[in-house]
Amino acid sequence: MLSIIDLRVNYGKVRAIQGASLRVEAGQLVSIVGSNGAGKSTILQAISGLVPVSGGEIWFDGERLDRLPAHEIVRRGIAHVPEGRALFGRLTVLENLELGAYARQYTRREFDRVLEEVCTMFPILKKRARQKAGTLSGGEQQMLAIARGLMLRPRLLMLDEPSLGLMPSRVSQIFETLSQIKRRDLTIVLVEQNVQESLELADYAYVLQTGRVVLEGPGDVLLQQDMIRQAYLGM
Repeated sequence: MLSIIDLRVNYGKVRAIQGASLRVEAGQLVSIVGSNGAGKSTILQAISGLVPVSGGEIWFDGERLDRLPAHEIVRRGIAHVPEGRALFGRLTVLENLELGAYARQYTRREFDRVLEEVCTMFPILKKRARQKAGTLSGGEQQMLAIARGLMLRPRLLMLDEPSLGLMPSRVSQIFETLSQIKRRDLTIVLVEQNVQESLELADYAYVLQTGRVVLEGPGDVLLQQDMIRQAYLGM
């Protein structure tokens, strides 16, 4: 479904991504792991059209993406849940969810059906529908950010550090939610600091170092690699 070929992204004279190539098959959950500054978030931003691509190609379901503006990429069915959530704090929970559905131009009946599906997955959001997003707890805000992405009914859901800054109990809740979403056969690309949980959940994974893919394979296989155990798991 998604193919990234020899991707290069520069920030001024600094090359953030140096010829990375990745593939994501339909229905897979693919994790991208690596240390801070490795370029993980930049890859998601390049897919979404949020940063310019210096070289290489990005293809989604047979169509080249890296020449399209960000709003057209969203209309192709790609939802990006960014690091830091990027919620509209002064708007209500419901208004944030409505904005997530904007690109789809649903009829009222379709919107209500999608909203009900999302609120069934995140029942706390239904209770908080009229509450300002900025007043939610960190865990609730992350649930809202994911739910807003799902309102697009995306073909590809990209999640950037969904557990960042959350207490351990909320981290477990987020990963249980991701497991539920995965069971719906939605294609997911996950960037996540919790390497153990990320690889346990992943069908396939890529390890990034200084903008290059240095290791790849099924998540359970990578968990057994000495490099992963020593560099990220402290074993």
